[in-house]
Amino acid sequence: GAFAPADQLKRALKLQARFRETGRPIYGRGIQSRTGYAFTGEYCSSFVPNEGTSSPSGERMQIRGSILLRCPLLEGKRYILRSALERIVTDLLGTEEAFQIVLDFLTMLKAFKKRSRAKPN
Repeated sequence: GAFAPADQLKRALKLQARFRETGRPIYGRGIQSRTGYAFTGEYCSSFVPNEGTSSPSGERMQIRGSILLRCPLLEGKRYILRSALERIVTDLLGTEEAFQIVLDFLTMLKAFKKRSRAKPN
């Protein structure tokens, strides 16, 4: 299931250095992406049904893998993931080294963030 990548991590009883070194919003989005609770169409279809499930690039269902590996809107930033692109998404979100790469990627863009709603006039 969605937790499979996170289940591969070594359990720790104290805060990881990465938590202290990465800004809370970025780290939070990274953890949400690992556990399947990022604001994607995949998540919204189950937990926020009034939100759309399509991707901004036009795919019917926005999912973690397509955001990280195929979304044309993020192509200019995808170089950050190059060293990990040949791994499957489970590996990408499930290893410490690759997760740091994902955090670096998230730092540069707005992926896995809740979409802002237009405020009524």
